[in-house]
Amino acid sequence: MIFLSLAAFAADYVLPAVAPTLLWLFVGRAVAGIAGAVYALANAFAADITPPAERGKVFGRLGAAFGLGFIIGPALGGLVGELEPRAPFVLAAVLSAANLVFGFFVLPESLPPERRRPLQWRRANPLGGILALGHYGGVIGIILAYFLFSLAFNVYPGSWSYYAEAKFGWSSSTIGLSLMCTGVSMALVQFVLTRPIIKRLGEANTALFAMSVAICGCIAYAFIPFGWMVLLIQPLVSFQALILPSINALVSRRVASTEQGALLGVMGSMTALGPVFGPVMLTQTLAHYTEAGAPIYFPGAAFALAGALMAVSLVALILEPRRQRRAGT
Repeated sequence: MIFLSLAAFAADYVLPAVAPTLLWLFVGRAVAGIAGAVYALANAFAADITPPAERGKVFGRLGAAFGLGFIIGPALGGLVGELEPRAPFVLAAVLSAANLVFGFFVLPESLPPERRRPLQWRRANPLGGILALGHYGGVIGIILAYFLFSLAFNVYPGSWSYYAEAKFGWSSSTIGLSLMCTGVSMALVQFVLTRPIIKRLGEANTALFAMSVAICGCIAYAFIPFGWMVLLIQPLVSFQALILPSINALVSRRVASTEQGALLGVMGSMTALGPVFGPVMLTQTLAHYTEAGAPIYFPGAAFALAGALMAVSLVALILEPRRQRRAGT
């Protein structure tokens, strides 16, 4: 499945490079979205080959690798795009093809035949996948908590540029630099600190700690009066990067080895649905409180809403163990 996704990526990026109309560009982007499920596959592969106690560290490093890709990739695309507008797609196709060749020679199959299960089409969607995992205690509650966090976290890619301009009057270059600093600091936390923190606190407590940090970060961004304060907040808020690896490690312990792909596919779906609904909700909130005639001028409104969503997610994570104890699971 990983090889198929990489092959689809390589073929898909050729399409925007030669697309004659905007419609074909959208077709290419749709294919890329389907092929983008490789992130869930990579996590499932890691779960297959990693002992449960080490999964948090591995999930953190995978998250760091993807995070660095989102930092380096746009930079490369911008440089190559100076040569020709379609050149970044050609570069992406070449990199995807090279990754496919590399994986073919170094990546063994992680799931032996005896641990595989038949494909069931009723489970081949996020809702079906969630319901199919419902007999595992605590899994659905944690998945829904992560979905709320995914919605809220999109305040950064979806609203940060508008927020920083409206609140601090930052230029596009300053905004880009701040986003780069955020990405680098979160990648460092995931790559370097995931293992020691999870080892010290445990997966559940790490998730609670990281979610609490994320909430405090949203509240701070909502109300800080000066742009220089962002420099003080960013390194602290970067600990929210521990949420995904700790939650992935936590729920992966609760399902059978044959269900790791299904579980992490559902988690990947939650990550993907966040950017569908989150930016619309959060940017419209920001627009409502910054447009002419707004009841109050409040550029931090999107972050206040994101913090509220994260608070609900935190409550769900706190209550889940108690619900399990009452149910005897």
